[in-house]
Amino acid sequence: MEFIYPWYLVGLAAVSIPIVIHLFNFHRYKKVYFTNVRFLQAIQSETHRSSRLRNLILLLLRILFIIALVMAFAQPYIPASNNIRQGSPFAVSIYIDNSQSMETGAGNENLLHQAREKALEILNSFTSTDKFQLLTNDMEGKYQHFVPANEANIWVNDIKSSLAYVSASTLLQTQAKLLHKEKNYNHLAFFISDFAKSTFSLPTNPDTNITWVFVPVQSTQPFNVSIDTCWFDMPIVAPSLESRLNVNLTNHSPDQSRELIVKLSTNGIQRGLKSLTLTPKTTSNLSFQLMNADTGSIEGLFQINDNGFTFDDELYFSYTVHPKLQILIVNGGEENSYFNRLFHSDSLMQVDNQPLHRLDYSRLEKSYLTILNELTEYPEGLILSIQRSLEAGHSIAILPHPSKGIEQLEQFLLSLGGGLKLLADTSSTAVSQINLDHFIFKPAIERMPNMPLLPSVRKYFKINLTSRSGYDVLMTLRNGDPFLIAKNLDNGHLFLQATPLRPEFTDFMHNNLFVVAYLNMAISGQYQNPLYAVYGKPSLFYFEKSSETTVPAPHLISSNNKIDVIPFYRDLDGQSEIIIRTELPEAGIYRLKRDDKWSGYIALNASRIESSPHCFSVDELDKMLQRRGWANTSVMRKDDDLPIKAFLAQTIDGIKLWKIFLVAALILLAAEVTLLRFWK
Repeated sequence: MEFIYPWYLVGLAAVSIPIVIHLFNFHRYKKVYFTNVRFLQAIQSETHRSSRLRNLILLLLRILFIIALVMAFAQPYIPASNNIRQGSPFAVSIYIDNSQSMETGAGNENLLHQAREKALEILNSFTSTDKFQLLTNDMEGKYQHFVPANEANIWVNDIKSSLAYVSASTLLQTQAKLLHKEKNYNHLAFFISDFAKSTFSLPTNPDTNITWVFVPVQSTQPFNVSIDTCWFDMPIVAPSLESRLNVNLTNHSPDQSRELIVKLSTNGIQRGLKSLTLTPKTTSNLSFQLMNADTGSIEGLFQINDNGFTFDDELYFSYTVHPKLQILIVNGGEENSYFNRLFHSDSLMQVDNQPLHRLDYSRLEKSYLTILNELTEYPEGLILSIQRSLEAGHSIAILPHPSKGIEQLEQFLLSLGGGLKLLADTSSTAVSQINLDHFIFKPAIERMPNMPLLPSVRKYFKINLTSRSGYDVLMTLRNGDPFLIAKNLDNGHLFLQATPLRPEFTDFMHNNLFVVAYLNMAISGQYQNPLYAVYGKPSLFYFEKSSETTVPAPHLISSNNKIDVIPFYRDLDGQSEIIIRTELPEAGIYRLKRDDKWSGYIALNASRIESSPHCFSVDELDKMLQRRGWANTSVMRKDDDLPIKAFLAQTIDGIKLWKIFLVAALILLAAEVTLLRFWK
């Protein structure tokens, strides 16, 4: 027990006053004469004993009254286990968890609403000499200084839900850092959160000079199903071509989910509807067949309604269906008639034949497929343009010259990161195996017939592959040598055929596989941006840029036009690189506008890191704090009958006893008065 005003204890010396009065008993007796006192002797003995007991009780009551009164003025208390200096003002840091998981519940049951109410109650529990600082997941600079309670009240009421996620360790360390700047103040930190198990953790080196109070606000809803991710089966998206779109859903709960309806829509029109029931703690995949009837930028949305968290019930995505495929054929000699017949027969193809010595290098970055047809040299400008084309996600196909430039071709491949050795081989053979799992053939061929008609080969260039080369073999000859190979380089694809398209080498150009292979090479050269970005994870998106030298900065505008953000961007040759991190504040579809032109869509989704509904209980928090060596901490229980003000008084100041002593003094005084009146 300690005292706020210990100097009042000097008043205990007043205890001597009733003791002195009792010992010397200053009462004056009046002499009364009786004729015979024989009959009073028995009464006198009894009265003397009763009077002595009465005086002793009065003495005890008076001593206890003085002690209780002095103690009440000295204000004793049982200190809490913290470093609070009584009488000093407080610097208070309050963290309010405004992450997506706090949007659980409606109205007064909403966790973020409850957290704000707790914070306001905390602010009203202190005096005007104390000051406050607010912290949220947004880590806004305007909140990171200390202000009076009335200004902090305004801040609390302005807090909205956020997509941002910050680790608990970072938040706790930030609170400690800000409090350290406040000298001559008691340091007090509140952490108001749902304490989700998926995100909350404690650092191992707590600051023992700060008193920490953890305030749980939690829902009783343990159920949640999330839409996690979606993707196309093949990287080939073209007009009038059916694509398979997959979506993953996870049941994070210990119970089986009810039947869920999964809706798919694109450009505001419902395209698919499927039902699904998930067993506990499982992830399931659904597939939707999607016919790309529209061209241009497509916005899409998956939706469910699971009565759990709402932030992971929607998954936004976007992709592009290009109306025409730009194809560039760079010829070392004459144009190839087989390519001309193939590509000119399809209205989706736009073909440009250019000789190497008159090549416009800027065309490479705009062409989805560039075919290097029988080149014997590879200038530096061509190499740089090919590298940029691959970075832009386009496809490069190479056909060797029949007799020259093989060594130069090997050096060219090496400079791209796909080094190979080629050796002329005059063996007559044929293709015997097709890789149906590769995206070049998989969309067009479900299974091979028993006796397929495959291309024959009269002579070719033997391609020496190693396990480290990283190439996929798409077509294999009878002797095991590759005929057509592919490799992913940067964002694009590199294809190499073991022969030129000449009758003395092969009849591949007369086979149906020739059409499938080169059309899909062209389609795969359409670089597809990521289907969506996840808040907080850097994602790169590429869009065509105007050829003008000075173009205004791009803007990302939400579908309701309420959000307009200039993202981080970088202009490349013919392209704008957009980097999405934390600039966009809400999940949804954003349109990219630049120079008064719409360039496409970017979809943004919230991170699914908080999709698990499981939170730490108060007992689990207590045990975690003990394991991590956290002293000077308290966890406020949800079912605690004390209001926050009383809880803080007990937790911060300890248990104050002055009221108890004051009441005791009054009781003792009343007992003395009663004794004097009724005990004669």
